[in-house]
Amino acid sequence: MISEPANATLRKNIHVSDSAAKAAVAIARKISNAIKQHQLIGKTFRLGLATGATPVPLYKELIKLYQQGDVNFKNVHTYNLDEYDEISFDNPNSYHGFMRENLFDHINIPLEQTHFPSGDDPAAYDREIASVGGLDLLILGIGSNGHIAFNEPGSEKDSPSRLIELDASTIADNKQYFPDGDMPTRAITMGLKTILDTKTLVLMAWGDSKASIIAESLSCTPSADLPASFLQDHPNTLYFLDHGSASKLS
Repeated sequence: MISEPANATLRKNIHVSDSAAKAAVAIARKISNAIKQHQLIGKTFRLGLATGATPVPLYKELIKLYQQGDVNFKNVHTYNLDEYDEISFDNPNSYHGFMRENLFDHINIPLEQTHFPSGDDPAAYDREIASVGGLDLLILGIGSNGHIAFNEPGSEKDSPSRLIELDASTIADNKQYFPDGDMPTRAITMGLKTILDTKTLVLMAWGDSKASIIAESLSCTPSADLPASFLQDHPNTLYFLDHGSASKLS
């Protein structure tokens, strides 16, 4: 079944590339330009980041731009979407470890300017982000069940940052990263309210396996049953897809 995005604004904001690598170049340039614009006026750029396989091509491009001298990250503060519960930060399977391996250790961002939600007081993350005026740009992926960050189905539009039980489908999708079988079943996630308060949202999806959920999230009535559908109501959500993930859109 071919689905059509719910409105004309959404259709305008969908960018389809030949590959994830080509899309990553465009997104990295957008981020680099925004960082430089903030530097010119002496402002901090607040960038939300995702983990998993989807953003890796983007992080490679950002590293390349830094190595070429095209971007400086000293005025950037990053805010990650989530972290597993009860996992040490130096565990290679933690999202702290993932971000250092795939981005932070290869650019000039001070580690004290990188932020993650904490299980000690998840709501403090919302307060911290709100106190600095919200995020300027946030990178998102989409789960096979329509979650964004770890806001699983059932998450309401105004949900705060919180500890959440992971859906069985999310555990199945992510257990490949835990070859020893010790996959956490809970995580701390940035809430949908803070996500939707971000100035610009960039959702990325690659491959045929994401085609159905992308089509549904763009065409259904926004609902907690499919948290990514709430992005339809955001005034500036940009979708970057490859031909596989866009294959069920008209």
